[in-house]
Amino acid sequence: MTVKKEKPVQTTQKKGKPEIEVVGLNFLDKKSYKNMMTIVDFFKTKEAVIRYDYRNTWVMSFKRKRICYIKLVKGTWSLLFFGVYDHGFEAFLYTEKMKELVWENVCYCHCCDDCNPPGLVTTIVGKEFQKVCRNCSLKFENADNDSLKCVKQVALWRINRINEKKVVNEDHIDIKKRGDLKSA
Repeated sequence: MTVKKEKPVQTTQKKGKPEIEVVGLNFLDKKSYKNMMTIVDFFKTKEAVIRYDYRNTWVMSFKRKRICYIKLVKGTWSLLFFGVYDHGFEAFLYTEKMKELVWENVCYCHCCDDCNPPGLVTTIVGKEFQKVCRNCSLKFENADNDSLKCVKQVALWRINRINEKKVVNEDHIDIKKRGDLKSA
């Protein structure tokens, strides 16, 4: 009897666009999968479109504007949020715990896009941060119950900004100019 050898995930994903639910089952433990699916289901209730983007990454969008990405890597899942967060964002996070969670999950520049100078000086929820990533302002990894509440608020804020037409399409803005945006 011959054992059929499975193809690497990257090979199979090139040929098709896998569903996040299926890939998540193969990458995550039960608790992490349940938490990830809580967010996926939340996006679906908000009429967000969830589509495969590239290797183990799915984009969540609303009215053709990005809300965030979900990325699966080595047994972990991450939510990557984009945008410069203004004073309206601070008011949307209704507890100090949420503000602290946002601060703990600021994503710093690793020069993945040859940033020069690396990162941005950005104020997020009243606190200044140095070298914040130009692509991804917030990165939540393996979000637990407290973090999930915060993630939902961040997503709702982004959806509201899209509804108010205050989010530009970052896909068409030069990477070095993204930090200058006040309305993203």
